[in-house]
Amino acid sequence: MSMILRSSWSIRVYSPSQVIGIGIVLMVLIGYEFCQQLFSPTSWPSYLVSSLAILLPKWLPLVGWPSFPTSNLDHKGAQGYHAFSNAAYLETALRPARLRRPFIPILAAMGCVMLTVTLVACGSDGDGGTGGGNGPAASGGGDNLQIRSPFDDYGNAVTVDASGNVYITGHIAEALPGQTYAGGTDAFVQKLDGSFVAVWTSQFGTENNDSVDAVAVDGSGNVYLAGRTIGEFPGYTTEYFGSDAFVRAYDASGTERWTTQFGTEFATAAQSIAVDGSGNVYVGGHTEGSLPGFENAGGAPLGPVSEWNDAFVRKYASDGTELWAQQFGHERHDEILGVAVDGSGSVYVSGYTDASFEGYSNPGGRDAFVRKYDSDGNIVWTRQFGSGSAAGGQPNDKALDIALDSSGNIYVAGSTTGVFEGENSGGGNDGFVRKMDPNGEHVWTRQFGGEDSDTADAIAVDGGGTVFVAGNTESSIPGADGAGVEDGFAKSFDTNGGDRWTKTVGTRRIDGARDIAQGSGGVYVIGGTEGEIGPGGAGKGDAIDSDVFVVRLSR
Repeated sequence: MSMILRSSWSIRVYSPSQVIGIGIVLMVLIGYEFCQQLFSPTSWPSYLVSSLAILLPKWLPLVGWPSFPTSNLDHKGAQGYHAFSNAAYLETALRPARLRRPFIPILAAMGCVMLTVTLVACGSDGDGGTGGGNGPAASGGGDNLQIRSPFDDYGNAVTVDASGNVYITGHIAEALPGQTYAGGTDAFVQKLDGSFVAVWTSQFGTENNDSVDAVAVDGSGNVYLAGRTIGEFPGYTTEYFGSDAFVRAYDASGTERWTTQFGTEFATAAQSIAVDGSGNVYVGGHTEGSLPGFENAGGAPLGPVSEWNDAFVRKYASDGTELWAQQFGHERHDEILGVAVDGSGSVYVSGYTDASFEGYSNPGGRDAFVRKYDSDGNIVWTRQFGSGSAAGGQPNDKALDIALDSSGNIYVAGSTTGVFEGENSGGGNDGFVRKMDPNGEHVWTRQFGGEDSDTADAIAVDGGGTVFVAGNTESSIPGADGAGVEDGFAKSFDTNGGDRWTKTVGTRRIDGARDIAQGSGGVYVIGGTEGEIGPGGAGKGDAIDSDVFVVRLSR
């Protein structure tokens, strides 16, 4: 992404002078990007939307608008927008944010500034971008791969099979070699061999925005994807202008086996996926509405945008037949962000809640949770946990991903604004890793971060309990120096929570690590970069828009 089109971000409070400075920089960047896209007007809406996703939330309170609830801003990128007579809806990966009529004059003023800057930028040579106009190009060697195009692309998920093949997914805004571009952002999956050479590629989507957010592979090499779409796949009709969830399966040669799309009258997204030894598929996510057979715990919405999320988990047979589904929540937000399955078919999900599960008391803010289901979808146990706040406020804790070792121990990666017992806060948002035994009892927690925002977004564990975490930092994670404004990182712990190593994955621009996988050949990190990621995660160079990257690190 470009410097303003960040894949994930947190809300801060800025002084008026800071806002003016940030505004000037952002205006220049927006104008420059519009200049670069001057001859591709069909791509302008995505730039508008993504720019608004950053600008509006920070500026609204300063111009007298009511600020959005923080939960409305906790997203992973703008997906689309819809304008009506008295309001507009900015569709994000998590939920729509409603913008009322006053946004029109401010956008008009912003547009004037953009136009002026565009004229200036078009008259200068600048540094230019990468990728040219001939479609995405892959660069890199045996330990890194970067898919480069003139537009915004991002790598969202990675997994590896027993033979060392690597599977990468995400979204892209132009046709990959041998593929067809459908419109908006397309979803894609690519199988790479151990040298990062493409074996097969599948790019697909609707005329709107589509993205793959999770990937899993079974022992036979069949590939399973989970994601979201704002459009309609063949044979499906959406009830809402927001997102629907989808699940798609491929055989080992990259031929589509089946696709299912589902949703409600409000936004729905599938954000995590796992597959068991029999080929059964487990999908977790959230919905703002009521899936068939369930009622949203937040009650009936007051308008066209629901106020609350419920979490859901679904099980599918290997042929795509739905076997069971569960939706649960409270009067506020609940979301599943990670899913894992053990050898007996028991399912483990991780996420967050703004309320309290039975037997627990949430003092305020947001708590993380882990829940276990048996193979038939019955709840076995639930564990809710949170941190204390160093400032005495209400901390926010999320379990963003989950993994299991061969002994059934459970590992969770996430983020916290508080301080876990026995740990220290670096300041702002910190990442954390938590180990639980097979019964869900706490074994150890490790919290880490610098003085700014840090998150542990993804986790992978080998059979012996060695832990690998990927995340994002606006600081310098202890043990690794930051390379730029925002970097990805990878971190490893031993099975007892001992720190093994920390590595920065980034350039001097904005970079993000979205997922991590481990195999005998190394540790694999995927995400997006505005620069050029080299072997070992080192960065150089600049780009106008984000590129997909995957890098292999030593274990």
